[in-house]
Amino acid sequence: MLKNDRGVGDTDVRFALNTLLNYFDAIAIGIDQKLYLDEIANMHLGQIIKNWFDRLAQTRNMTIKNELTTIKSDYKKLCQMYENWFGEAPEILAKDNHVGSDKSDQ
Repeated sequence: MLKNDRGVGDTDVRFALNTLLNYFDAIAIGIDQKLYLDEIANMHLGQIIKNWFDRLAQTRNMTIKNELTTIKSDYKKLCQMYENWFGEAPEILAKDNHVGSDKSDQ
């Protein structure tokens, strides 16, 4: 879904990533506003969200890495929910995801 090595353009990759993160953030906002029960959301989506964040942290795709540089400010509730569920910040927040930070991507 988030690969751009099969003829998918950068715009499509950004759209797919932001759609995914917006969905997860909507769940986090719903929990914060007591629309969803935290325990049930975690039970149903916790591992899915963790797996996606782990995959994103390992990406070598520069389009995705560029988009992730603003995740902490753009998806505050999602990042807070992740920390509450897993007791730590997502790896993508701990890493330097800025363009050119990973020499192996060049």
